[in-house]
Amino acid sequence: MKVLMQNRVDAFSAPGGDTIQMKKTKEFLEKLELSVDISLDLEPNLDKYDLVHLFNVTRVHETYLQYINARRQNKPIALSTIYSDYNELDTKATYGIKGVILKRFNKDNREKIKCIYRTIMDFRQLKAMWKQLTMGFIEQQKSVIMGADIILPNSYMELEKIKEKYEEIKDFEIVPNAVDLIFTKRDDSFVEKFGVKDYILCVANYIVRKNQYDLIKAIQDTEIPLIMIGSVANTHIGYYRRLKQMCDQNKGKMFLLDKTTQEELVSIYWGAKTIVLPSWGETTGLSCLEGALADCNVVITNRGYTKEYFLDMAYYCDPSDISSIRDAVLKAYNAPLNPKLKEHILKNYTWDKAAASTLKAYQRILKNKNE
Repeated sequence: MKVLMQNRVDAFSAPGGDTIQMKKTKEFLEKLELSVDISLDLEPNLDKYDLVHLFNVTRVHETYLQYINARRQNKPIALSTIYSDYNELDTKATYGIKGVILKRFNKDNREKIKCIYRTIMDFRQLKAMWKQLTMGFIEQQKSVIMGADIILPNSYMELEKIKEKYEEIKDFEIVPNAVDLIFTKRDDSFVEKFGVKDYILCVANYIVRKNQYDLIKAIQDTEIPLIMIGSVANTHIGYYRRLKQMCDQNKGKMFLLDKTTQEELVSIYWGAKTIVLPSWGETTGLSCLEGALADCNVVITNRGYTKEYFLDMAYYCDPSDISSIRDAVLKAYNAPLNPKLKEHILKNYTWDKAAASTLKAYQRILKNKNE
């Protein structure tokens, strides 16, 4: 079986959770002896592929053109939806001129405005942007979700949220997100090198949705060190500057670090006491899965589908309430480690399980095509 995976044009230059999911799924499908390629092109030739696997409908303008291309070439389509609704983020959390503009428009027009802004920063999106401006975000999302031969949500909660809006889905297979087992291997090198330990850790790109600014405000009057690690998105430079200014005001206690290698990240997780992700929405909360494997207590947003993954073994916070973030962080920081969470993750959220579920979905749509 030969598969082509496709994602947004900047999936590698501005990597996110969808990038990790795509690359790790590819890696573990290849261990099952599938042939898997990745293309970020909008209209590649698909002659040598049995099916196309698309990623991401939350940012759908590129996905839609990839979907149309696959349909035109009569290829079965599997779709990892990674579906989130960012209405609350756009209307409550986005600040400055962008926030003022977004609050004035409905969902469809807000997404068009964001699409234009992304394209100004990256002209590779130009063709996809024009199509969304003429067709509309909602109509594109509807076409891709309802037109795919099978959708692969990361949770039942995500599936139910999709069904609230788009009832006519052809087929689905739940493919939980997963975590690399490398994070179970204790590594104290970061602590030994820098002499700081038992800190609060936040691993997330520096974008408004991840809500690091309110995390800083929530704990800046404590003596607990905070380390943040992430990449600076070219569409969120102003937000990064706000974070840097706050950290400069708390020198010696708060640290804003660039994204690092996975190997170095392992030792940073193992030096932390608590991993925090106070976002305005998460389909999974991948860094919290990673942190839990490194024996961190977990604080995570109550927005999105996180409760299906962490059950009652994490401390949940309301991203719109700084007091809620503070209370959850302090409770988690002062609580003993709950080893049941690590056991739960190792049992249910590994990449070999995710690959097996993905292969099952591939086999089903190929069988349906041949019948």
